Amino acid sequence: MLAQYLDVSSNFVSGGTGTAIVELSNYDYCVVQFVTLSGAAASFKTTLDSGAVEGSTDGNALTANNYLDVYGVDITSSTNALVKSLASGNGIIRFPVVGRYLKIGGTGCLATKVLVMLTKIS
Repeated sequence: MLAQYLDVSSNFVSGGTGTAIVELSNYDYCVVQFVTLSGAAASFKTTLDSGAVEGSTDGNALTANNYLDVYGVDITSSTNALVKSLASGNGIIRFPVVGRYLKIGGTGCLATKVLVMLTKIS
């Protein structure tokens, strides 16, 4: 198993964007952990559209668009509920790879720590 760990916490402090975009290419699943989420709810969205312009650019996480809501499994709930957002507190959400990019958070979303684990099963 191959894993990559990302700390995107700096996006979720006061004055940060409140969002992070993670490229999921070549991974089998993604796990996102929020620690002390406050402010606005964190939503989860995905897209395959990198914003590429044929013959000009391949696109990337910054130009990606056409995001749609995506559901992940809240593995910290007693029911493993499917969720498309997390309102507050702590949580760990697991997503199968459902698009090229995963956008987490939203305007006004604050958290003490936000960690992402990308995993490839060999």
